[in-house]
Amino acid sequence: MTVLRSPHRRTGAPAEYIADWTLIQTDDRITLFRDGVEVSDGTADGVTYDGRFLWLVQAGGKGRSMFSRNDGLVALRTRFVTWSGDGAPSAGAR
Repeated sequence: MTVLRSPHRRTGAPAEYIADWTLIQTDDRITLFRDGVEVSDGTADGVTYDGRFLWLVQAGGKGRSMFSRNDGLVALRTRFVTWSGDGAPSAGAR
C-alpha cells in the first residue's frame, strides 16, 4: 500500500482518487502525487479528450502547468464543481 505524503495539513472530507482523468472538470481542486509524494496542487484548468494531460493552475502563485498521466502521477480531487440548472458553478467538497 502506498502512503501519500503532503507537506500541507488538510482538513475536511477525504480526497477522491481519480483514475480516469477525463472525469476531472474545470475548477476541480486537484492534488498530484508521484511515488507517494505530493508534486503539485491547484485548480484544474483543462484536460485533453483522452485524459492523458491535465492543465493545473498551481496554488501559491506557481502558475499554470501541464502534467502527463504517463509520468506516473496519481490525481486526487479534494474539491469538485457541479453545475446548477442555471449554468452557474457551485463548489462542493468530497
